[in-house]
This record gives sequence, C-alpha cells and structure tokens, in this order.
Amino acid sequence: MGGGENEEAISLEEKAAEIQIKKRIEENKLSDHVTMIGQVPHDTILPAYYRNSDLFILASRYEPFGLTTMEAMACGTIPIVSSVAGSREIIVDGLNGFIVDTHDRKALAKTIATVLTDTKLNKKVADNAAFTIKEHYSWDKNCREIPCSLQKTPLN
Repeated sequence: MGGGENEEAISLEEKAAEIQIKKRIEENKLSDHVTMIGQVPHDTILPAYYRNSDLFILASRYEPFGLTTMEAMACGTIPIVSSVAGSREIIVDGLNGFIVDTHDRKALAKTIATVLTDTKLNKKVADNAAFTIKEHYSWDKNCREIPCSLQKTPLN
C-alpha cells in the first residue's frame, strides 16, 4: 500500500483495505512484527527492502502481470505468487519461486513455512530467482532481441 505524499491518489478501496489490514494486525497482536512503511523511493530504497526480505508474496486474486515480482526476483527475494497472477508466467514452481492457490490459505501458509524453514531450498530458489531475471529479462537482453527495424528511429 503506497500512501505517502499524495493521499488523494489512493482509492477508497485502498483506504478501506489498509484500515482492514491494520485492524487485523492489532487483533492478532502482530504490531511488534509488522510495520506499514507506506510509499518508498523506487530507485534507491525499494531494492534494499527487497534484498532484506525473506519472501515476496503477491497473493492477488487478479493481477495481469506484476513487475514487482520481477523486481523482487532481481534482488534475490523468493516470490510466492497467486495461481491467477500474471507473474506465474515467469515462475517455475519450486525452482525460482512458488505458485499457490491463494484461496487455499492453508496451502499458502504451508508454502511460506516451508520456504522460511528449509534453508537449502531457500538459498536455491533465491539464487534461481535472481538468475532468471539476469538471464532472461535484463534490459540488455531485451534490447538485443528487438528487431533492427524497431531500433532505428527517424533520426538515425
């Protein structure tokens, strides 16, 4: 949840979701373990948050394609994505991330617990996540694959 400087840009649904999340945090006595940080500078601070996170969870019920998943993977953070999220297209389940049915809360919880407790699996998947982005989705690679006719502009 973004928040931050431009509060008018937040939809009513986002505001309601944030209130509900904060309420659940308090109800479950998780205030000492959860911090709502709001919006952070994308180019400087966000990569540090990804690198210092154990997991990136995109439990959307609808998501065309989440660039946030690729950002997390590039930083070596293990992604757990919804089976309906567009991010599942780049995840090989159990190799460079995990795909779960987020309607099945027990399966999601089990995946989270497994990844957090199995250090060997954690290291393998984190390394594979970063490798996937470096090898298949880097700017250099994508630019090389653009056909020559598209690379030339009228000014060339």
